[in-house]
Amino acid sequence: MPSFIETQFPIARLSAESYKERKAGASQTLTGLGKWWGRKPLVLVRAAIVGMVMPASADAQQDREVFLKILTMDDDGTWARCKPQVQRKLGRAGFDALPYGERIAHCERPENVAGPSDDAWVEINAHLATTAADLPELVEQLGQRVFGHRRAAAHRLRPRWSGHSGAGPADRRPRPPPCRRPSPHRTTLSPNRRPTPGFGRACGPRFRIWARMGPRPDF
Repeated sequence: MPSFIETQFPIARLSAESYKERKAGASQTLTGLGKWWGRKPLVLVRAAIVGMVMPASADAQQDREVFLKILTMDDDGTWARCKPQVQRKLGRAGFDALPYGERIAHCERPENVAGPSDDAWVEINAHLATTAADLPELVEQLGQRVFGHRRAAAHRLRPRWSGHSGAGPADRRPRPPPCRRPSPHRTTLSPNRRPTPGFGRACGPRFRIWARMGPRPDF
Protein backbone atom coordinates (compact mmCIF):
# COMPACT_ATOMS: atom_id res chain seq x y z
CA MET A 1 0.00 0.00 0.00
CA PRO A 2 1.48 3.40 -0.95
CA SER A 3 1.96 6.10 1.64
CA PHE A 4 0.15 9.42 1.61
CA ILE A 5 3.20 11.38 0.47
CA GLU A 6 3.50 9.10 -2.59
CA THR A 7 0.01 10.01 -3.80
CA GLN A 8 -0.49 13.66 -2.82
CA PHE A 9 0.90 16.46 -0.65
CA PRO A 10 -0.80 19.80 0.23
CA ILE A 11 2.04 22.00 -0.99
CA ALA A 12 0.11 25.30 -0.93
CA ARG A 13 -0.78 25.21 2.78
CA LEU A 14 2.57 23.78 3.81
CA SER A 15 4.38 26.50 1.88
CA ALA A 16 2.35 29.19 3.67
CA GLU A 17 3.04 27.64 7.09
CA SER A 18 6.75 27.19 6.33
CA TYR A 19 7.08 30.80 5.19
CA LYS A 20 5.36 32.03 8.36
CA GLU A 21 7.75 29.98 10.52
CA ARG A 22 10.84 31.21 8.68
CA LYS A 23 9.77 34.84 8.92
CA ALA A 24 9.35 34.46 12.70
CA GLY A 25 13.11 35.03 13.06
CA ALA A 26 14.34 34.69 16.63
CA SER A 27 10.93 33.52 17.84
CA GLN A 28 11.29 30.22 15.99
CA THR A 29 11.01 27.27 18.34
CA LEU A 30 14.47 25.80 17.74
CA THR A 31 16.44 29.04 17.44
CA GLY A 32 16.95 29.28 21.21
CA LEU A 33 18.11 25.66 21.40
CA GLY A 34 20.74 25.86 18.69
CA LYS A 35 21.29 26.73 15.06
CA TRP A 36 21.82 24.52 12.08
CA TRP A 37 21.91 26.28 8.74
CA GLY A 38 20.45 23.34 6.86
CA ARG A 39 17.45 22.98 9.18
CA LYS A 40 14.05 22.71 7.55
CA PRO A 41 10.87 24.28 8.98
CA LEU A 42 9.37 22.17 11.75
CA VAL A 43 5.96 22.08 10.11
CA LEU A 44 7.52 20.71 6.92
CA VAL A 45 9.48 18.04 8.81
CA ARG A 46 6.35 17.03 10.72
CA ALA A 47 4.33 16.84 7.50
CA ALA A 48 6.99 14.72 5.78
CA ILE A 49 7.15 12.22 8.66
CA VAL A 50 3.37 11.90 8.91
CA GLY A 51 3.06 11.63 5.13
CA MET A 52 5.59 8.78 5.00
CA VAL A 53 3.93 6.61 7.66
CA MET A 54 0.30 7.45 6.89
CA PRO A 55 -1.19 4.95 4.40
CA ALA A 56 -3.14 6.14 1.38
CA SER A 57 -6.64 4.80 0.90
CA ALA A 58 -9.01 4.72 -2.05
CA ASP A 59 -10.61 7.99 -0.88
CA ALA A 60 -8.02 10.65 -1.69
CA GLN A 61 -10.21 13.51 -0.49
CA GLN A 62 -10.73 11.92 2.92
CA ASP A 63 -7.00 11.20 3.17
CA ARG A 64 -6.24 14.87 2.59
CA GLU A 65 -8.78 16.02 5.17
CA VAL A 66 -7.38 13.63 7.79
CA PHE A 67 -3.82 14.66 6.99
CA LEU A 68 -4.69 18.34 7.47
CA LYS A 69 -6.50 17.52 10.71
CA ILE A 70 -3.37 15.83 12.07
CA LEU A 71 -1.34 18.96 11.36
CA THR A 72 -4.14 21.32 12.58
CA MET A 73 -4.16 22.88 9.12
CA ASP A 74 -7.82 22.16 8.36
CA ASP A 75 -10.59 24.73 8.85
CA ASP A 76 -11.33 23.63 12.43
CA GLY A 77 -7.64 23.43 13.28
CA THR A 78 -6.83 26.92 12.03
CA TRP A 79 -9.88 28.31 13.86
CA ALA A 80 -8.65 26.67 17.08
CA ARG A 81 -5.21 28.24 16.51
CA CYS A 82 -6.71 31.66 15.81
CA LYS A 83 -6.07 34.32 18.43
CA PRO A 84 -9.11 35.05 20.65
CA GLN A 85 -9.29 38.75 19.76
CA VAL A 86 -9.43 37.90 16.06
CA GLN A 87 -12.12 35.30 16.72
CA ARG A 88 -14.26 37.91 18.43
CA LYS A 89 -13.65 40.44 15.67
CA LEU A 90 -14.20 38.27 12.57
CA GLY A 91 -16.33 35.39 13.73
CA ARG A 92 -16.10 31.90 12.27
CA ALA A 93 -17.77 32.75 8.94
CA GLY A 94 -15.56 35.78 8.33
CA PHE A 95 -12.44 33.85 9.32
CA ASP A 96 -13.20 30.92 6.98
CA ALA A 97 -13.81 33.36 4.11
CA LEU A 98 -10.18 34.55 4.25
CA PRO A 99 -7.52 32.94 2.02
CA TYR A 100 -5.37 30.48 3.91
CA GLY A 101 -2.32 32.76 3.85
CA GLU A 102 -4.28 35.56 5.51
CA ARG A 103 -5.91 33.19 7.98
CA ILE A 104 -2.67 31.90 9.46
CA ALA A 105 -1.41 35.46 9.93
CA HIS A 106 -3.85 35.57 12.88
CA CYS A 107 -2.99 32.08 14.17
CA GLU A 108 -0.41 30.44 16.38
CA ARG A 109 2.06 28.23 14.53
CA PRO A 110 1.26 24.48 14.55
CA GLU A 111 4.20 23.59 16.80
CA ASN A 112 2.95 26.00 19.46
CA VAL A 113 -0.41 24.28 20.02
CA ALA A 114 -1.26 21.00 21.73
CA GLY A 115 -2.50 19.37 18.53
CA PRO A 116 -5.85 18.26 17.12
CA SER A 117 -8.96 18.49 19.25
CA ASP A 118 -10.61 15.45 20.83
CA ASP A 119 -13.29 15.42 18.12
CA ALA A 120 -10.59 15.53 15.45
CA TRP A 121 -8.82 12.55 17.02
CA VAL A 122 -12.02 10.54 16.80
CA GLU A 123 -12.15 11.10 13.04
CA ILE A 124 -8.41 10.51 12.62
CA ASN A 125 -8.44 7.21 14.51
CA ALA A 126 -11.58 6.04 12.70
CA HIS A 127 -9.97 6.64 9.31
CA LEU A 128 -6.53 5.21 10.15
CA ALA A 129 -7.69 2.42 12.49
CA THR A 130 -5.49 3.72 15.31
CA THR A 131 -6.04 4.55 18.98
CA ALA A 132 -3.76 7.57 19.32
CA ALA A 133 -4.40 10.59 21.51
CA ASP A 134 -1.44 12.74 20.40
CA LEU A 135 0.92 13.08 17.46
CA PRO A 136 3.90 11.06 18.82
CA GLU A 137 1.60 8.16 19.64
CA LEU A 138 0.05 8.27 16.17
CA VAL A 139 3.46 8.26 14.46
CA GLU A 140 4.58 5.35 16.64
CA GLN A 141 1.50 3.26 15.83
CA LEU A 142 1.70 3.96 12.11
CA GLY A 143 5.45 3.39 12.11
CA GLN A 144 5.06 -0.02 13.75
CA ARG A 145 2.52 -0.91 11.09
CA VAL A 146 4.89 0.12 8.30
CA PHE A 147 8.22 -1.18 9.64
CA GLY A 148 7.03 -3.99 11.88
CA HIS A 149 8.70 -2.57 14.99
CA ARG A 150 9.42 0.70 16.70
CA ARG A 151 11.95 2.77 14.77
CA ALA A 152 14.57 4.89 16.52
CA ALA A 153 14.78 8.48 15.34
CA ALA A 154 18.57 8.64 15.74
CA HIS A 155 21.48 6.87 17.36
CA ARG A 156 24.66 8.02 18.96
CA LEU A 157 27.48 8.95 16.63
CA ARG A 158 30.87 7.63 17.72
CA PRO A 159 34.33 8.09 16.23
CA ARG A 160 35.46 5.17 14.14
CA TRP A 161 38.70 4.97 16.15
CA SER A 162 37.22 5.39 19.63
CA GLY A 163 37.11 1.68 20.41
CA HIS A 164 33.75 1.99 22.20
CA SER A 165 31.21 1.06 19.55
CA GLY A 166 31.49 -2.67 20.17
CA ALA A 167 30.91 -3.51 16.50
CA GLY A 168 34.08 -5.61 16.15
CA PRO A 169 37.88 -5.55 16.23
CA ALA A 170 37.98 -3.12 13.32
CA ASP A 171 36.49 -0.47 15.59
CA ARG A 172 39.35 -0.86 18.09
CA ARG A 173 42.22 -0.11 15.76
CA PRO A 174 44.75 2.39 17.16
CA ARG A 175 44.45 6.03 16.23
CA PRO A 176 46.54 6.78 13.11
CA PRO A 177 49.44 9.20 13.38
CA PRO A 178 48.65 12.86 12.75
CA CYS A 179 48.95 14.05 9.21
CA ARG A 180 51.78 16.55 8.72
CA ARG A 181 51.82 16.76 4.94
CA PRO A 182 51.13 20.32 3.75
CA SER A 183 47.87 20.63 1.88
CA PRO A 184 47.65 23.08 -1.05
CA HIS A 185 43.93 23.49 -0.39
CA ARG A 186 44.20 25.01 3.06
CA THR A 187 46.07 28.01 4.45
CA THR A 188 46.42 29.54 7.87
CA LEU A 189 47.11 33.12 8.88
CA SER A 190 50.40 33.91 10.58
CA PRO A 191 50.65 36.70 13.21
CA ASN A 192 51.53 39.19 10.44
CA ARG A 193 48.37 38.01 8.64
CA ARG A 194 50.18 36.59 5.65
CA PRO A 195 48.80 33.32 4.34
CA THR A 196 51.13 30.40 4.94
CA PRO A 197 50.72 26.74 3.98
CA GLY A 198 48.69 24.82 6.48
CA PHE A 199 48.35 21.19 7.35
CA GLY A 200 45.07 19.97 5.95
CA ARG A 201 43.55 16.53 5.58
CA ALA A 202 45.59 15.40 2.58
CA CYS A 203 46.30 12.09 4.32
CA GLY A 204 42.59 11.24 4.36
CA PRO A 205 39.91 11.29 7.05
CA ARG A 206 40.78 10.01 10.49
CA PHE A 207 37.20 9.38 11.65
CA ARG A 208 34.18 7.72 10.19
CA ILE A 209 30.73 8.56 11.53
CA TRP A 210 28.23 5.73 11.74
CA ALA A 211 24.46 6.19 11.91
CA ARG A 212 22.35 3.11 12.41
CA MET A 213 18.62 2.51 12.20
CA GLY A 214 17.00 -0.05 14.44
CA PRO A 215 15.42 -0.50 17.84
CA ARG A 216 15.80 2.36 20.27
CA PRO A 217 19.10 1.98 22.18
CA ASP A 218 19.26 2.01 25.96
CA PHE A 219 21.09 5.20 27.00
